[in-house]
Amino acid sequence: MLAPVSVGSDHMSSVSLAHKPSPPVTDLLADLRDAHEKVLTAIDDMETATQAAEPGGDLYPRARWRLSQASRHRRVLVDAICSELLKRVSAEEVKAIEALRADGERRLRASAAHVRTWTMESINRDWRAYCRASAVIRASMRERIASEKAVLDPLLSQYRK
Repeated sequence: MLAPVSVGSDHMSSVSLAHKPSPPVTDLLADLRDAHEKVLTAIDDMETATQAAEPGGDLYPRARWRLSQASRHRRVLVDAICSELLKRVSAEEVKAIEALRADGERRLRASAAHVRTWTMESINRDWRAYCRASAVIRASMRERIASEKAVLDPLLSQYRK
């Protein structure tokens, strides 16, 4: 069974690998699907916010914050799931998980660079350029979720008890 994972649904708390009875793998799969859905919803909200003519109001900052929080929560959950799966999968599956992790690190660096580049000052200075850059990051996040689903969903389904 996989290690316990506690995930706060309302507060997007971090994953805890405490010494408690392990949840069923089906719960982890449900948690992952829920985390993916929250990120996709936040991406859609960000897309709506970046369709505005300018960054005025609080729609954009709130959407960016929600996306950041949902994405962080998903990353922590995925990392915990990968760590546990690595203890029980085949050598071929290990390669797929390690490739997924490497891809995640690459995308995280790109996202961090995006956030460093696009401060509130730079966003206000060139909103349209920011909107284009944001669209690239959002597309990358959607690709990442598709990759996670392709690798992790079948493995989590395989280890259902």
